[in-house]
Amino acid sequence: MPRKGAGQKIQTATGQRYGEAKAQEDAQRQMPLPVMPSAATASPGENRLNRPTERPAEPIQAQVGPLPPRPQEGVDNTALYAQLPALEGIASQPGATEQTKAFVRQLRMVAMRNGVR
Repeated sequence: MPRKGAGQKIQTATGQRYGEAKAQEDAQRQMPLPVMPSAATASPGENRLNRPTERPAEPIQAQVGPLPPRPQEGVDNTALYAQLPALEGIASQPGATEQTKAFVRQLRMVAMRNGVR
């Protein structure tokens, strides 16, 4: 039985207990589905990059907001060296990949080169 007016038709789930399908239909009649706006689509050949600017007085170089914090330049070698035994344990497992082993070797070399003990 289709709903009156625009919108989706009334549908019920199959395999429900006695009376549940009727209750579901009644609920759909009481609360119709909202009419969703259609998504705006560009027509073929339409170029939205040519539209006039929305901020004519704002310079192109203006920043949108505060800059994100810069990443730290260095590595805390003491924290790295403290984690090295756990990482070496992971790399020594039978299922460890060659990439994992190479990564741990490189970390060990960096820690030794920087004099962290």
